[in-house]
Amino acid sequence: MAIPAPLYYLANFRVLIDHAQRTYADLLSEVESQFILTFDSLSLPAQCLYVRLLTRRGPLVRADKLRYVEIPDVASAALALQPTRTCC
Repeated sequence: MAIPAPLYYLANFRVLIDHAQRTYADLLSEVESQFILTFDSLSLPAQCLYVRLLTRRGPLVRADKLRYVEIPDVASAALALQPTRTCC
């Protein structure tokens, strides 16, 4: 059995997004298109953390329990995932 590459989950997510963008670009909503642009602009650690969090169970996550070898600074990656305020 082959051992998966360390970022296999991110590669799989990228394949899914790229396929949707290539094949269904005309059907994507503005929100979906904006998500792809925003995700693409994230740093690699932030992208990794986002996909890792998608695969967790439950609505709550203890930040002090997040430990991933490929994400050396989880706190910084998490900050990049916080929505920015454009208004009051």
